[in-house]
Amino acid sequence: MCLFLLVGSVAAKPPIPPPRLDVPGKHLVLPEGNLFVPDFYQLPANKKADVVLFFLGASWCAEQNFYAARKNGVIFTANDKARKAVELNGAEAERLLDAVVKALRGEGIEASGAGRVCVASFSGGYSSTRSILAQSNLVDKITDVVLADSLYGPKSAGNTNEMDAAGMAPFFNYAQRAAEGKGRFIFSQLFPPEKKYRSNTTTLAAYYLTDHLQVERKPATGKTSVGAEILYRADKNGFHVLGYAGMTTQDHFNHFYGISDLFKETSLAPASLSSVGTGH
Repeated sequence: MCLFLLVGSVAAKPPIPPPRLDVPGKHLVLPEGNLFVPDFYQLPANKKADVVLFFLGASWCAEQNFYAARKNGVIFTANDKARKAVELNGAEAERLLDAVVKALRGEGIEASGAGRVCVASFSGGYSSTRSILAQSNLVDKITDVVLADSLYGPKSAGNTNEMDAAGMAPFFNYAQRAAEGKGRFIFSQLFPPEKKYRSNTTTLAAYYLTDHLQVERKPATGKTSVGAEILYRADKNGFHVLGYAGMTTQDHFNHFYGISDLFKETSLAPASLSSVGTGH
């Protein structure tokens, strides 16, 4: 995980998390991690459950953000053991999806399999996401990718201001699909307000994707749900990159603390208004 220092500070301050909420729904502990089924969740008519596989971050925070996004799906937060297993072998994601479906059936939700699959990560969880996207037999099942300041990787050996093409390939290939309207790729990155500090890896990764896909980075206004200023957006069909102002550890963690903003942009169906808060 990368930590960021405000220029002139002598030490990184630990991040302050948001208040922990008691979000209603089923909170299940599996051998591979934690599964959350919001109280408003309704299994679709096709019996396929939309699933978010989330890597690196406290499950309670991921869950309350997913609840705030009001998507008709479930979220599974991998524990460290499962996350590292996926990092080594992206095919392990299939086993996680199977475990989620099995757990749902155990709760009386008769899912026949996974429907839309969103792979999401914060910070260093990108390694697991990259491993999944590198699996040619898996990538077609992925409908959404969410990266909360979560795209690092090696720089080019010949150019320290350019990302290594091989390391970026799984992300670039999926981002290209999304730009063609064949998926959703949503990437928020820590964007220092002063140009001279924009050698941080997520900025270089964002530049790599937008430049190679020829998607313009346009100045933006507004703030995220946790107060970060949005300095730019780059959008083409299902491809979205957002630059959030910041340079500190807190700024970095705020991408996770406000990941509900990114979940809202996924293709997962919104929860039915009639079911929100009903426990159905």
